[in-house]
Amino acid sequence: MLYLSIIAYILLVIVLIITRINNKEIISLLSKTGLSIILIIFIVEISYLGNRMNMWISLSVIFSSTADIFLGIQKIEKKAKYLFYIALVLVAGSQIMLFTYSVVLTTFNIYSIPIAILINSMLYYFFSKKCKMEKMQKYAMVYGFVFLLLIMNIIFNISIFKSNDLIYVMAIILYWISDIILFIQKFIAEKNKNILDGMNKLISYTAQILFVLYMIKRK
Repeated sequence: MLYLSIIAYILLVIVLIITRINNKEIISLLSKTGLSIILIIFIVEISYLGNRMNMWISLSVIFSSTADIFLGIQKIEKKAKYLFYIALVLVAGSQIMLFTYSVVLTTFNIYSIPIAILINSMLYYFFSKKCKMEKMQKYAMVYGFVFLLLIMNIIFNISIFKSNDLIYVMAIILYWISDIILFIQKFIAEKNKNILDGMNKLISYTAQILFVLYMIKRK
């Protein structure tokens, strides 16, 4: 069942990327929904195998998968901006779960806070030169701070991670890259938006499957 789910997952990612590049919003939404269901199947199967530490990553994957569905609906119902904010709350919750996991796995480095603030301020300044920082963009940058806090804490504690945890670290990095691409695609890019969206989906769902594979290794 697990291997069939992985095959179905890969096929749906391919369908999703193709539909995003070709701007097929409804088919893209159905693909996202299918991917979210498969991810939840992964989570249920892995949780059944039992490892309490997996709980934080499981919740993160569920939150981010659900957020992606809301973003997909918002692309169809463009006036329903509240869906974007719901998705933003969910992905912020996803990052908080990952941050909690990384702290439990290693420790919390207090220097992560000022460095995250500094980098997020620099990104805010850079992006404000490229686009008008309205309400949606500003909330996205607040979420960016939460993610940067996670990234900085991992960097400061990288020596504590074991070799098996490198999959987790790689997934976090890919997740961060995908979110930067998403911000550029949604608020800055004027051309090739669909290609950027396809890149975002490829990287982000690769990160999600790496989280799942990491949990399987920790079972």
